[in-house]
Amino acid sequence: MFKDILRRFAFLFVFLPALPAIWYGCQYAFYLGQTEAIGASLAEAGLSNYEVTFFGSLTFTEILFESFDKIKIAFHKLILIFIKVISFLTLMFISLWIGYHPSRRYEIKSFIYLKYSALKFYYTYNYKTPKPIKLLEYYYFTIFVLFLLTIGFAFIHNAYKKGEKNIKENLYQIYIKKDYSFSGTVTEGDKKYKAYKIVCGNYKCIGLDLDNNRNTTFLPEQYKQNFDYQTFKDKFKEKKSS
Repeated sequence: MFKDILRRFAFLFVFLPALPAIWYGCQYAFYLGQTEAIGASLAEAGLSNYEVTFFGSLTFTEILFESFDKIKIAFHKLILIFIKVISFLTLMFISLWIGYHPSRRYEIKSFIYLKYSALKFYYTYNYKTPKPIKLLEYYYFTIFVLFLLTIGFAFIHNAYKKGEKNIKENLYQIYIKKDYSFSGTVTEGDKKYKAYKIVCGNYKCIGLDLDNNRNTTFLPEQYKQNFDYQTFKDKFKEKKSS
């Protein structure tokens, strides 16, 4: 029996090589969501495919666990709704039973018995005439492939939106809250300016020139990141308390 189960689901291993492509797509979409928000071209950075894939696996895992948390919350809500519905039906049945005259309570019993008999007959008939399960048929296989593609695109789209949200939050902290712990300084010869770095590739870094309010590219060694110990300490406290 175990061998038969493995034989039926062995085709799932064919899709394992597709995971690195999804990881790459998630991280690339995450970067793209940030660079497009400031009108920069991601191709200018010259990203390393291996690094993008590695960081993409982390982004994919983060999105996956966030999805699990949302499913968990939705499941708890469904359980509460189910309990409320069962409680309502139970109270309604008790009220109906008490409200009916004892001479007419057989009508309720007959109704319940008929529904139970119909349900029992339906399941008994289906079990006596089982339909063959054909998981490897072309039709089901195509549906399964489309389902996996949809899930993959959903993760990539989620990563893109996550990138947009990330840069909006950081720029809000910089421009509105005047918190420059997310930014740094770029030195190009004698010229210095404050910059917000988004992504660095093999050739250049893409970021935002905060002094002139425009997107820019610079060499990785020209950038120095600011560090605010108080902000770091506050974030550490938040993570520790949560």
